[in-house]
Amino acid sequence: MYVLYTDDSILAGPDKDELKQVIANIKSVGLDVTEEGDIEDFLGVNIDRVDDDPYHLSQPHLIEQILRDLNLDGENVQTKETPSPLSRVLGAHKSSPEFDGHFHYRSIIGKLNYLEKCSHPDIA
Repeated sequence: MYVLYTDDSILAGPDKDELKQVIANIKSVGLDVTEEGDIEDFLGVNIDRVDDDPYHLSQPHLIEQILRDLNLDGENVQTKETPSPLSRVLGAHKSSPEFDGHFHYRSIIGKLNYLEKCSHPDIA
């Protein structure tokens, strides 16, 4: 598998000898290739692997940035152990104040979309 993002790329496969041959072929046509070994981070996505387990992708820095943008990273945030029931229908409260613009809605949605696409499909 070969992933290319502008000038950053990943070449991955089950056979290291085959990967070395592909890299040699790429270099033979005059392209400048830097080999950095096993990958730990790619475009802000942390890539972890313990022994033979599957890869674990995470984006803790992006999650922290989203929480800061929404002012949800302080001591005033309350959490609950149990999630809300699935059958609950959410709606606007008539007495709720209008949005005061304390965060950029489109920016947050874009960050959440990137997070969902890269490492957290569970939030889709």
